[in-house]
Amino acid sequence: MMNKRKVSHESGLTLVEVLASLVILGILIVSFLSIFGQSALHNKKTDDLITNTNYAEYLMELFVSYSQKGSSIESVSNLLVNDERFKKKLNLEYSKETTEGIIEVHFDEIDQLDGYRGTRVIINTYSTSSTQPNSVIESLLYWRTNYE
Repeated sequence: MMNKRKVSHESGLTLVEVLASLVILGILIVSFLSIFGQSALHNKKTDDLITNTNYAEYLMELFVSYSQKGSSIESVSNLLVNDERFKKKLNLEYSKETTEGIIEVHFDEIDQLDGYRGTRVIINTYSTSSTQPNSVIESLLYWRTNYE
């Protein structure tokens, strides 16, 4: 009599192997998604910082232009309150909230020379969640004090 053997040539994966590979794949996908989320958050913060810094640079260039034209610091103060929608905090201190954060402008009088008032102009930008300035722009400008 012949001995019959059943030969199995089946190939493939068992259910346990398939489930294990799906779990590993799921873990990898979740870790990559968290990296993309952190990257998007970082990009938003960087974009806000750049937007606020560009606005602060625009303001400083505007102040320099006004001082070179012989304007008074009072005309710049009016510009900040009326045109740029800043709120006056104290004497010669202004603040504006934007969607990207807060911008503060400080004018510190330092000296007077030949009918011009020296002023140190400081512009600080803050993110919405920070008490420390993200960027600081500072310049020394001279403004006309006599109105001839």
